[in-house]
Amino acid sequence: MFAGNLLRQPAYEGWETRVVGELSNTDFVMNQVFWIGVYPGLTREMLDFIVKTATEFVAAAKSGVVE
Repeated sequence: MFAGNLLRQPAYEGWETRVVGELSNTDFVMNQVFWIGVYPGLTREMLDFIVKTATEFVAAAKSGVVE
């Protein structure tokens, strides 16, 4: 779930795989979901920056500034 359709990720290009079905849900997740990266080494300062930036983006989008 964290990567969407792994078969479309460059790291897996050329790998031999077995696919069952169309994987349309994984494509949806990969293309339509807003991702925030996670990493155990994030500091409080880094997390605060992420929250501040996301909050500012949402506020701008609500006011019509962001398309």
